[in-house]
Amino acid sequence: MRALWMGLVVMLTACGAGKGEDGGPRSATWLEGFSYQWDFFNHRLSFLDVRVEGSEAQLAVVGGTSTTGVVPEYEDDCERDGCEEFPFYDNALVTAAWGQVTTENANFATISIEVLATPTGESVTVELALDEEPRGEPVAVLQGLGIDTDHPLAGEPTCYQPGFGWLPRAIALSIDDVSLVRGGGAVELTLSAAFEAGNTLEEERRCLDESAPRAVVPIRADVLVVFAPSEPTRWTVSQSAEWDYGSRQEPLPQEPPAPEDRDLPLDQPIVGWSSLSWTFHEGDPEGRGAYVRSLTFLTGEDGRTGGHATNYSPGTQLSGFDFVFEGAAVAVDVGGEVDRYSLDHVLPVELDGEGRPVIHSVPAGG
Repeated sequence: MRALWMGLVVMLTACGAGKGEDGGPRSATWLEGFSYQWDFFNHRLSFLDVRVEGSEAQLAVVGGTSTTGVVPEYEDDCERDGCEEFPFYDNALVTAAWGQVTTENANFATISIEVLATPTGESVTVELALDEEPRGEPVAVLQGLGIDTDHPLAGEPTCYQPGFGWLPRAIALSIDDVSLVRGGGAVELTLSAAFEAGNTLEEERRCLDESAPRAVVPIRADVLVVFAPSEPTRWTVSQSAEWDYGSRQEPLPQEPPAPEDRDLPLDQPIVGWSSLSWTFHEGDPEGRGAYVRSLTFLTGEDGRTGGHATNYSPGTQLSGFDFVFEGAAVAVDVGGEVDRYSLDHVLPVELDGEGRPVIHSVPAGG
């Protein structure tokens, strides 16, 4: 079982990102945007992992048994009629965008932090000892993120297996309170995260609905801390949409909002995210969760910033859909040489011999 760090301050040693020799150039990689869309149908969310390093991304997306083809095994005392699974296979259509910089004007540190997220939110505060003098005030952006529902429920287990995924009503993470401490010898930051699982409202999945209020979901953030003398530019974005249902065989189209424009008059900026948040089916009196067809967040050097989700899925869509996305972005000029990469890839859903998701290495342009 993973350790719960809520409310603790954890002392760690910084990992210098691409530290140069004798005060020479440093390099670092950060995430600007990511999107996945299921090829065939909408699904639960059971596993998501995106990390970037250099010109390559590490990626995995899983949406439960309807994407892996797994036939579940139940305990003898479980009522199978209320715990139905529909094994099938699907592929995720993924896009990703990220940047890499090499510069003598800034230095960097990296850390991965995990929070056991609940509907009310949890947080972890870490103190990162630095191995060299910072070249400016700290600015933190996402380098990668992970969501993994394969974690025990709060309290006693039920017949539902959390590793098959949840229908989210809320997903959120935020990097906060980033500051130098100990006379500049360390940096402190807090990762907060929340995950709320909703109801299917389907008779064949009663055990999922009964278990959802006790879902505990590990959310990981890979954080790049940038120390640069320039002043960062920060902004927030809020986007939302609501679509009526139509019918199961002919649901109404869902056209997400376009990214918001923003002028970034910076020379060689790192542009990334400090917080991401989605809520689905807000105000639904029955606590419906989202069968997600697509999930997106994006920004970049042109400042166009946005995020959205859809559930459009002829044949399996069971309701209309609404979402609210809120995010906080930050840009900081670090000079040097910035390379930007992207990919657009059909990602298979594969499990290893222990039933865990296979994370695929995909090069830029893949």
